[in-house]
Amino acid sequence: MKKLLVLLILMCFVLPQNDRKNNRYKNNKKKNHTVFASMSEDAKMSFFNSQKLKPEIASVYQIALPIPFVNLGYSYSNNWKKGAYIDIALVALITAREDEKSDWNMNPDEINNIENAILLISLYKIFNANQLAEKYNRKLFKKLFGVKKPNFTFNYNEDKKYSEFSVSFPLN
Repeated sequence: MKKLLVLLILMCFVLPQNDRKNNRYKNNKKKNHTVFASMSEDAKMSFFNSQKLKPEIASVYQIALPIPFVNLGYSYSNNWKKGAYIDIALVALITAREDEKSDWNMNPDEINNIENAILLISLYKIFNANQLAEKYNRKLFKKLFGVKKPNFTFNYNEDKKYSEFSVSFPLN
């Protein structure tokens, strides 16, 4: 009897009954979707508020260390690759600038053009980090609520001394 029980246990280890290996990703995706579907609107909004990124923080992080390949703004929004691609172009421009400076027949206009391009790429990195954080927030909102994120506007009229606050929800 003991031998039969040991043989049965060994057979259970050898022949596992999980045939869903190929559908594991699909099942996890469905489970996440059902978790969000079963949440209340208040729970979804509190989850969104806890997980959303602040675009201003991404810009400040990017301004704080403008050194190539130290992209705090891109890492904040989890976009390391995009920051690295832009940094490769930035390093190429910096080396071109150094080559122009070391040349005996240096042309100041070309050096100024390269320096302007470096400055523009640095500014682009700051604004792009901001946009990527906003894009993450829009995707998260769409995933949770199934609709686009609403737009908020605030206008102040100095002549008539009143302010307007408006919210627009897209109706799909």
